[in-house]
Amino acid sequence: MQGRTNAFGMPLRDLRHAVETPETARDIADLLVEVAAAIGIRTSTAPELFSIVRDCLKSQPLDLAECAIHEWIEANAADAKLDDRMAERAAQIVAQVGPYLVGARIADVGCGDGLVGDAFAKDYEVVLTDVVGYVDPRVTSPLTLYAGSGPLPIKTPVDSALLLTVLHHAEDPVALFEETARITAKRIIIIESVVPSAKASTFESEFELAAFFDWFYNRILHMGVPVPYNYNSTEGWTGLFRDAGWTMSEVVDLGRDQKLVPEHHMLFVLDRNAASAPALLR
Repeated sequence: MQGRTNAFGMPLRDLRHAVETPETARDIADLLVEVAAAIGIRTSTAPELFSIVRDCLKSQPLDLAECAIHEWIEANAADAKLDDRMAERAAQIVAQVGPYLVGARIADVGCGDGLVGDAFAKDYEVVLTDVVGYVDPRVTSPLTLYAGSGPLPIKTPVDSALLLTVLHHAEDPVALFEETARITAKRIIIIESVVPSAKASTFESEFELAAFFDWFYNRILHMGVPVPYNYNSTEGWTGLFRDAGWTMSEVVDLGRDQKLVPEHHMLFVLDRNAASAPALLR
């Protein structure tokens, strides 16, 4: 991805740069040891994960590297431990967004494994949708696949919509936000990864570290999830939401709230502004 920019004009670098740059490589190697332990790779084997990733990225096309790394992890990790880690992560996010839900019907747009949205099924009517169908077997709420562009497959308006670390996965994050707004009557709750502005001294290292683990979690542990790296700054996201006509009711700095995810998260609670928000689904 050398020479490219993301949807917000931020420069993208090849993933190999991250594992070849000493400072970034050191951070990646240290965190991959913790990730290896979290998914049940033996302590004696855990340090090998960084070497496997680095060597595959340097010697193979990206799609073949992804397959090779995934196969190595499958051969060395304990699936049950990974399931436990996903359940812990979902419980944390449920606690973060639950207090802000309004109404009786909610949509989890870009639901991933579905554990977050499904946790609200006892108290709300829940609609799940995503571009990839890897819903956890424990999830009972129905999933409807989304093509990734055009109208969301939601025919009846919802009161609240969730976009939880989803927009930076969209090829066109502005269009996905606008489409979510179209089907939402009252409130959109967003958790999004933020990076410094491109002019900041820490921009390159923070962006590169976040991009690497975005790729690792979504192309290795969960294969097939789009990763266009459409990160934005806090100011960029808030400007986008306000320009779309939504009222910013809450902005919460969650920080780096997930130990194994080196991303800075912000929580945005947006309420429909009847005077200027996009027209609701009819």
